[in-house]
Parts: sequence; C-alpha cells; structure tokens
Amino acid sequence: MKRLRGLDAASRGLEAAYIGSVDLIKIIEYLLANKSTVSKAFEQYEVTEGMCAGWARRTINYSVDKLELNSALDRLAKNTGQILMQKYQVLDVKDIARSASYSAALTKLKKQLDIAHTLQDKDNQLASKDSTIAARDVEIKALKEELLRNKSKDWKPLALTLQQDGVSVTEIAERLGKSRGYVSTFLNRQERLLISP
Repeated sequence: MKRLRGLDAASRGLEAAYIGSVDLIKIIEYLLANKSTVSKAFEQYEVTEGMCAGWARRTINYSVDKLELNSALDRLAKNTGQILMQKYQVLDVKDIARSASYSAALTKLKKQLDIAHTLQDKDNQLASKDSTIAARDVEIKALKEELLRNKSKDWKPLALTLQQDGVSVTEIAERLGKSRGYVSTFLNRQERLLISP
C-alpha cells in the first residue's frame, strides 16, 4: 500500500504521504482532547510534525488500514476519552474500522465520544438532582419531627375542636399524627368528664 501511494504521489510530482499507527495515535489524542473537526486534527498534525505540504488533505481520505487503526486504538486504551467511551459502552471499534476513509473512521470515533460526553453530563445532572433531593428529604424529615413535637404539645385542645366540628376520630388522628386508638381514648375520657356530675 505504501509503495502504491508512493508511486501515485511521484506520478503527480508530490512527496509521498504515509499514515501509520504512530501518526494515528497523535491525531486521535488531539481529536479526543480538543473539540475540533477531523480535518483540523489532521491539519494540526501536519503542521506540528512538519509533514509534507498537503499531507493532511491526502491522508485523511486514504482507505483505513484496519491493523494500523486497531493498533492505535489499543495503544490509546488509557486515554481519558477512550475510557469514557468504554464506560458508557459506546466505543465500537469494529464499526470505526469498517469506514471507507480515515475521515469517516475518526468522525465516527468523535461521534461516539460526543455520545459518551452527553451520557456523562446526564449522569452528573442526575447525581446533582439526587443530592438535592436527599438534602430536601433531610429537611422534610426535620420539619415533620418539629411538627410532631409541636402537635404533641397542644394536640388535645385541637382534637376537641375538631371533634366539635364533626371531624371523625380517624381523620383527627391522621391530622394530628397520633394513633386512632390514642385519640379515641382521649376524646372518650373527655366526654365522660363532661357527663359525670
């Protein structure tokens, strides 16, 4: 393949342009670390590595060498972007390797990374909401305990008032946070005290 590309470049009066796993590793690292397009990642690599003029434009459209691509992705197994894609199970190396060109392959990789970032953002939002809910639950529990303490102090006059208003014993117990039997016993005792001479 290198020989054919070298001959093709020579026939057009160009310097031969090759892409290997080392090149791919650096391009993929740049792509995963920056929010750039695939073409920008290739152009950046051409400039920083001093590749021949037009290297990026030519190599980006080369057919994917599956061995080189797999080698590059294997060597990037500890890259944070790749770890994130593996965490959310969106990294599909076989699909990437089936691409017709490096441009298409790395575009798929970038889309998979975008999906992983979206899932991570959703997880972070859910974690934030969970902590907010947990804090509110603690606050609600404290307020309920305070309400029960306050009700336990002055529930008896309120129970009598509610009974005079025709509220059932069950509903009075629910409103006051007391057991039905406890409220019923208290109200019956109060009625006996009023009736007895």
